[in-house]
Amino acid sequence: MQAINKSELEANWSLISSDPDVFNDMLRAYNINQVMIQEAYSVTFDDLINDSPVYGVIYTSRYDPDEPLPVNMEEEETGAENIIFTSQIVTNACATLALLSILLNADIDRGNIIKDFASFTDEFSPINRGIALGNSPHIRKIHNSYAVGETKANAAIQANTQLTEDDLVDEDSFHFVSYIPKDGFIWELDGLKSRPVKLAPIKEDEHWLETLGPILGQKMSDDVQCNILVAIKNPLIEMKENLSNYTNELGSITTNQNEPEQMEEERENLKRKRATEDDEDDNKDNAKNDDDNNEQQDEPAPPKKLRKSSCTKDELQQNISTLARNIKEREAQTQKEILTMSRLKFDYFPFIMQLINNAHKDQINNPPPADPPIDEAESSKGAKTTPTASASTKSPKSARKARAKAKAKSKAKSEPELESKVRSKAKAKAKAKSKT
Repeated sequence: MQAINKSELEANWSLISSDPDVFNDMLRAYNINQVMIQEAYSVTFDDLINDSPVYGVIYTSRYDPDEPLPVNMEEEETGAENIIFTSQIVTNACATLALLSILLNADIDRGNIIKDFASFTDEFSPINRGIALGNSPHIRKIHNSYAVGETKANAAIQANTQLTEDDLVDEDSFHFVSYIPKDGFIWELDGLKSRPVKLAPIKEDEHWLETLGPILGQKMSDDVQCNILVAIKNPLIEMKENLSNYTNELGSITTNQNEPEQMEEERENLKRKRATEDDEDDNKDNAKNDDDNNEQQDEPAPPKKLRKSSCTKDELQQNISTLARNIKEREAQTQKEILTMSRLKFDYFPFIMQLINNAHKDQINNPPPADPPIDEAESSKGAKTTPTASASTKSPKSARKARAKAKAKSKAKSEPELESKVRSKAKAKAKAKSKT
C-alpha cells in the first residue's frame, strides 16, 4: 500500500461526530466562552424556551441528494443580504461550517480566530468564503483534531481522487444544517444550497424555537437517524453575571443602611465650617450673603431613596453562597470534559501500528511450535514401563508406611544370613581346636 503523505493528510477535512462535547471543545479552541452546545431530545424545546438566549440550532441527518429545493431558489431572498452565508466547497467540512454559520450571525464575542476570518471574508461571495474556509489551516487543524485515524486516512485518499459535485457529501455520511433567527424570520443555512432559505416568520408572542419545532419534526419523520444540537448562552457566564449582580445588590443594601449616619455627620461639619467663616468675616452683610451662597452650594443633596431589593440580606447571602458553589462545580465539570476530549483527540493509530510492526519484527506474535506426533506403538510401550500415577501421587503418610515396611522386609532377609555366618565361624573355630 502506498504511504500517505502527511501534507496531503493535513490539507483535507475529516469526518467528525455530531457530539456536543466535540463542538464545545471546538468553541474553546476558538476562544469563545459565551456559547455552549447542548443536545436537544425533543422538538418542543420545553427546557430551552424560557431559559438563556438560543443563538441557533444544528440539525444532523443522513444526507439525501434527492431532497427537493424551493421553487424560487434562483431568486434572491429578501433579507438574505443581512446574513453571512458560506457555501460548502470542500468535502466533510459541513460540521465546522454549520457551527460557523451560527457564530458569524450571532451577537457574541467571536474570539480572534473567527473574528479574523469574518473580517477577511467580509466582502466575499458565499462561494469565495467557502473557498477561504477550505484553505484556512488554523480552522482545518482544529476540525481534523476530532477525527479518528481511519477517517484521516480516508481524507488523504480522497485528496488523490477527482471529486464531483455529488461527492461533496458521501451518501452514507451525515450532513449538518444550521437554523438561526434573523430579522423576524427563521433561516435555514445549508452549505450545499446556493443561498439562505427563509422558512417562516417568527410570531411576536412566541419563541422562535416554537416555530422551528414543527419544521424539524417533519424532517425527523422522514429519517429517524438524526439529532439536534442547540447553541445557547453558556450557563457559567450567566452564573457569574448573577453572582456579580447579587454581590452588588448586597453591597448596596449595606451602604444604604449606613448612609443616614454619614449624611448627618457631613451636615454637622458644614455647620461648624460656616460658623468659623462668619467669625472671621468683618462685614456681616457680606458674611450673610456668603453664608447664603455657601449654604446653597455646599448643602449636601438629600439622601437617595433606598432601592427596595427583591431579596432580603440573608436571602442574598444564601444566593451568593449557592451560586459560588454551582460555579465551582461547573468549572470542575468543564475541566473533566477538557481532559476527556484531550484523550479522545489523541491519535492512537500510529502507536498501534508501530506496536504491531515491532511485535512482528521480533516474532513476539508468532505462534509456538507444534508438538511432534506421537507413535501409538511407542506410546503403548512406554505406558508399560512408566510408573503408575497412583505411585507418584501417594500421600506423605502412605509413603512413610511404605518405607517402614520395606525396612522391616530388608531386616527380615538379613537375619538368616547373619545366623549362617555365625555358625560357619563356630564350626571353623571348633575344627581348628581339634587339630591342636
